[in-house]
Amino acid sequence: MLKSHSGILAISFGTTWLALVVFLPAGLWVPDETVIYASVESLRREGSLVVDNGYSTFQNHALLFNDLLKVGPRGAVVQYPSGYAVMLVPFSAAAGLKGMMVVNAVSAAVSVWLTFQIALLLFGEQRVAFRASILLGLCSFLTIYAKALWPHALSTSVVLAVSWFALRAVRDSIGWRKDAVMSGLVLGLGLSVRVDVVLIAPALLAVTLFLSPRPTAVIATSTVGFLPGMLLASWFNHQKFGTLSPVSYGSMNGSTSLASYGVFAAAMIVFLALCLVARHMKSHRGSSAAIVVLLALLVSAIIAIPVLHPMETWLKKTIRGIFTLWFDMRLLDDESHQVTRHQDGTLTVFGLYKKAVAQSMPWIGILATLVLYRVRPSERLGVVFCFLAIVIWTLPFASTSWHGGFAANMRYFLPVIPFLCMLAASALDGLPPLSRAISFGLWIVGGAITAVGIVMGVGLSSQPAQAVIQHTLPLIFFSGLVGCTLFSMRAPFWAGLTRLAFAACVFLGLVNTYAFDLTIDIMRRVHNAQDEAAMSSLPQNSLIYAMIYEPLLFQIRRGDPIAARNRFTNQLDPGLVKAAQDEGFTVYVQTDTLRDQVLAAQPEMSATQVFQDVQLILPLYRLDPAE
Repeated sequence: MLKSHSGILAISFGTTWLALVVFLPAGLWVPDETVIYASVESLRREGSLVVDNGYSTFQNHALLFNDLLKVGPRGAVVQYPSGYAVMLVPFSAAAGLKGMMVVNAVSAAVSVWLTFQIALLLFGEQRVAFRASILLGLCSFLTIYAKALWPHALSTSVVLAVSWFALRAVRDSIGWRKDAVMSGLVLGLGLSVRVDVVLIAPALLAVTLFLSPRPTAVIATSTVGFLPGMLLASWFNHQKFGTLSPVSYGSMNGSTSLASYGVFAAAMIVFLALCLVARHMKSHRGSSAAIVVLLALLVSAIIAIPVLHPMETWLKKTIRGIFTLWFDMRLLDDESHQVTRHQDGTLTVFGLYKKAVAQSMPWIGILATLVLYRVRPSERLGVVFCFLAIVIWTLPFASTSWHGGFAANMRYFLPVIPFLCMLAASALDGLPPLSRAISFGLWIVGGAITAVGIVMGVGLSSQPAQAVIQHTLPLIFFSGLVGCTLFSMRAPFWAGLTRLAFAACVFLGLVNTYAFDLTIDIMRRVHNAQDEAAMSSLPQNSLIYAMIYEPLLFQIRRGDPIAARNRFTNQLDPGLVKAAQDEGFTVYVQTDTLRDQVLAAQPEMSATQVFQDVQLILPLYRLDPAE
């Protein structure tokens, strides 16, 4: 019965997310979304991957959106994979920005459905699959990205689709060829959406090597399916950057270069080789012994990596990164301009209280039961695969503690959050059962505990209320839930207390996601949409020097340039202002800061504030040359 409801569940969530897209003003959140929009507009209007933005005229770095555009052989191009922009073109033509956001709303709904299917395949319990789907759709931060232009919801559905097909290929003795081809095909095409989708491949390869009756044939067939998508990604990057690498972001340095992941790649090669050893041992000593040996060898390999890479303290950085990104963002070792450390110990990124996964979803503490107690044999494969997928996905980000910038949560981990939900659902299912009446009562009490905890925490702490609710309380609730799991299998009382703690953690996570993160997201997008509507009456043939460019989509639609102040120095280039005026452009600048910089460099100019009767996020000034 629950299986028949999985589609209804996905449709229900999808309808809600579509309603948010349709009925709320369509605005952008971050510069990344701005350049994605610019890429779609360039493809729609001109059929070109080049996003000129005035660069061919002025050759000025300020026109590259603070390096979100790269200069390739044909001109300025977006650094992000272009398959996503190509996919969005018909949606943009049909319904503009709202049409583009529909793709992620639908993708999020598909992710809920796929989560149910994978959980059912791995754990064999419809109750586990149903709970996992509810946790993903309601109790995670998926909603934030279901109404966005960022492709994280789409990449999540890609990762889940690849996993579903690959696991079916491993388990299915009849249709394995079709599933193997499809897993490779979706993964290859996913490279043109977000490059990080490839991080699911090692976990799937490990399962194939370890469990498939025909691992060589499955891997070879998947590779055949993978080739078209890989070649397409290579073609896009050759057109943009002049390279055949399917995973290039147009730069030889930084976190997107292949060289920066040498240690991770070496670890994965060693790990997959160990899977082959474990497969051989399985045939001689049984699967339980093989899993134990495999995990022991994996730990040994990770410990040995720093010896092979003496130039970096890789292990130390990775362990710290795991604790930072998964449990307590206050440990973040980032002194960049985007991070502010407050005297009370809290941390904000561009003003947002940045949260680790446990601070967004403290209910993940229930996973401790899977570590502390013996997993049921029927669920062993599911638990091992989900943990494996999560750990492997985490490693590249943990080694640099990369938190994802301007987002209130760990957006880069969204594709593996479904596996986290599956594990939590399995852990709940493994607790001693309680009657329906008692379970319902525990949820009521859990909500009350959350409310009392928030009131007391805010009242007793000297920290700002949001810091208490989003940074401090989640860790207290998380720790309490982990503590309860220590005794959850001892007696019904402890099982009930564990469920109560889980319920309280769920409610606190809902407060974090919906009362804060979603509300802030909606408000910023609405304000940007309102500002764009007001400023779109500016005359054409204008250049706007901007501090934030999310409200300037009208400039992109009509092909007028946007210049970005340097994000490190907050300085503009007065030379670009003068050059634009010489070319006949009317120049505008955002904020008093940029206005003062221009007038200090060129005192003969004058600045006149426009839209004084409109409450813009940032004031806008027209620069008039000396007469």
